[in-house]
Amino acid sequence: MSSRRTLLVALSIAAVAGGLLALALVPPEVRSGAESAREEVASTAPEKTPLPPPAPSIRDDARAPIAPPPARAAPAGNTPGTPSRPVAVERLRVRVLDPLDRPVEVAWVRAFSENDGLREVAYSAGGGDEISLLLPRGLPFRLEADSSAFRPGILEPVLGEQGEVTIVLQPEGGRVSGRIVTAESGTPIPRAALGYTVNWPGESSNLSGTAIPASAHEFTFYRTAAPVSEAGEFDVFVPPGTARFVARAAGREPADLRRTVREGDWLEGLELALSPERRSVLRIRVVDEDELPIRGARVDLSPLPNTDPLLGPLPNPDEVASDGHGGFRFESAVGEHWLLVSAPGFESAGPARASLSEGENEVEVVLARAARLRVRGVLPDGSATSGGQILLERSGRLVGCATSNGPVGSWTFHGRAAGARFEGARIAERAHPRTEEGSLPLLLDAEGFLALEGIAWGKYGVTVVADSFEGRGEVVVPPGETASVEVRLAERK
Repeated sequence: MSSRRTLLVALSIAAVAGGLLALALVPPEVRSGAESAREEVASTAPEKTPLPPPAPSIRDDARAPIAPPPARAAPAGNTPGTPSRPVAVERLRVRVLDPLDRPVEVAWVRAFSENDGLREVAYSAGGGDEISLLLPRGLPFRLEADSSAFRPGILEPVLGEQGEVTIVLQPEGGRVSGRIVTAESGTPIPRAALGYTVNWPGESSNLSGTAIPASAHEFTFYRTAAPVSEAGEFDVFVPPGTARFVARAAGREPADLRRTVREGDWLEGLELALSPERRSVLRIRVVDEDELPIRGARVDLSPLPNTDPLLGPLPNPDEVASDGHGGFRFESAVGEHWLLVSAPGFESAGPARASLSEGENEVEVVLARAARLRVRGVLPDGSATSGGQILLERSGRLVGCATSNGPVGSWTFHGRAAGARFEGARIAERAHPRTEEGSLPLLLDAEGFLALEGIAWGKYGVTVVADSFEGRGEVVVPPGETASVEVRLAERK
């Protein structure tokens, strides 16, 4: 065993000695190149990443403090280490005035951010002395103000913390001033109402100042409440074009004046004279067919609506009850009125269109006693109709129409005066513009009859139409009583 160990040691020594001898025999230049290559490989080899330390056990981690999260970069505009704060907002009052330093009646104001490509950030509208905007503090803004009859005004730069700014608008057209007086003495009328319209063709501009190209139609500007002083004086700026001025005052006829206004004009010293209002007195007597006064009658008199936007609606006289003898008296303006007369137990008269002239007007209204008519349409199979139309005629004149609608058995009746009549003033009976208010919702009873209430007594022709069936009958309705009629239907040919 010892001889074998001795042999292995000798062989190892011999191998080492052989390697040293071979190295010694290599030429120096070859040996230096090999060393350089070895050093180059060593320099390009990646460094070894050290292994992370072992994770702590649950027992150790419970006792260790929690590490804070990694710090984040602070956003632009904020100090690192401090929380962001909301932007402060300031209330900016904007006064919009005309060249006479008076607040315009209505103005529109917009604010645009100058740091963000003129993006709109605020908007407000109102009287020229009542407008305010909420704007961020410390930023410059561009304000644009606009008002009817004026050119848009611009103010920049503006800061919200300025508190108050003023924008003076320049008129788009001209200036018109004058006064409103009485026609008989020239005395100024305080607190009179002034309105005007202006029609002008061609180019205009919208609220943002963008030009609207000229076209064949005209633009119309309305102003129905121009300011008038206690002394009856007015001083207004109006767009260029053909202007119409209308002045009104209680108890006076309106005055109308037309002028052409050009840009830069000042038409001063205009005078609108108002004459005393022409009044009419309407006396109405309401009787029955025996010429006896009807107690408890009521009369509704209302002026026709005025379509002129500068004149506005006229006051409506109240509904008046009878004085117990069928007599009524109204005072109203001259012109056309709607007249409606009614009384319990009688057919209503009207509404009728009455033309009232200046001075005294007298009308006698004869009401027919009301009655009740029950109508039933019978189909060929003997069943009652549940829908369709029922037409009433008297002396060849259509005086009523009942039409089914909505749920089965539901009807609506529209009627007009059949026995009542007007005598006296100029009166033309015609449909009231609000016929829906005179319609009555009705339902068929258990026997299939439709009851028509409040119609005048007398003889009627009754036509019933249902789908492809139609029939006609006649009936006499006694005064104050109920009459019934059945109309048998046949298929229309």
